[in-house]
Amino acid sequence: MVVSSQTTQRYNNVIRIIKHPKIRPAIQIVLLIATLVLFTWYFLDNHGEFAKIRSLSIIELALVLIGQMIAVFGNVLVIIALGMFFNKKIPLINATKIGAYSSVVNFFGFLQGGFGVRGVYLKTQYNISIKNYLSASVIQYIILFGLAGSFIMVGFVLLGFIWPLFVLLVLALGVVTLFLFIKLLPKIAKALQKLMLTYTKFIQLKPISALVIATLVYLIGGLLAFGVELSVVGAHISMGSLLVYTGLTQFTILIALTPGGLGIREGILLIAQSQMMLTTSDIIVASTIDRVVYFITLFILFVFSIGADKYIGKGDIL
Repeated sequence: MVVSSQTTQRYNNVIRIIKHPKIRPAIQIVLLIATLVLFTWYFLDNHGEFAKIRSLSIIELALVLIGQMIAVFGNVLVIIALGMFFNKKIPLINATKIGAYSSVVNFFGFLQGGFGVRGVYLKTQYNISIKNYLSASVIQYIILFGLAGSFIMVGFVLLGFIWPLFVLLVLALGVVTLFLFIKLLPKIAKALQKLMLTYTKFIQLKPISALVIATLVYLIGGLLAFGVELSVVGAHISMGSLLVYTGLTQFTILIALTPGGLGIREGILLIAQSQMMLTTSDIIVASTIDRVVYFITLFILFVFSIGADKYIGKGDIL
């Protein structure tokens, strides 16, 4: 991935400001107050939605929380795996803390802002350049979308749809054709060669395997949470529809224009609702429950991150 020098300079300027000993404490206080205000505002503005969790039993609520915690833990493992590309050992508690911060930013912010927070953290604490971070993240998202796409394909096959097999066949033929005729297209061949040289250093078995495992943990956590939520609203779900539901949800990060992907995830899921045999009400109510419980999950993580500050001490982000 090509990163302009201006972009890198902006990140470096932000990092210098964060590290300044006189500014750092003020940033900590501002972030703490701002986050508490956001949590309070969201709760007061959406108190009607919070009433919906009354439909969950204690066991169901616990299962959704466990599923979401597993998904968050998967994201924590992703941070650790990204460090492995550069021989950086990121302690679990540090990764959990930045995972909490980035998740909170993603929930309340726009355009996956937590992605930038994570990049600043890795640059500040582990000297991983923004360019390398972005390049490694491309691999992470390829793995995420690849596995999510596999969930969708397998789900549709389980639901009795054969077309995913034809899609896979066409893609395979397309890749073979591309490599057979690539030499006939010099410009494309040159661009592909340059791209391969850029990513050669990232072709490492250990970190890639770790990313695959971490992503599977994340997806399985989501699968558990979504399954319970859909069951609570009375949806008639099967493993096929649950796999499609979980897979489609991951693609909302591509167009996360609203805080927490509000409305966007539902819109994407509604496109395939008939194939998943879900009603509009099933999707909207289940998504509302998911968002409310995720709010609780984030609050727990936020409390943890404050405690982690005291445990970790100096040398960590903010």
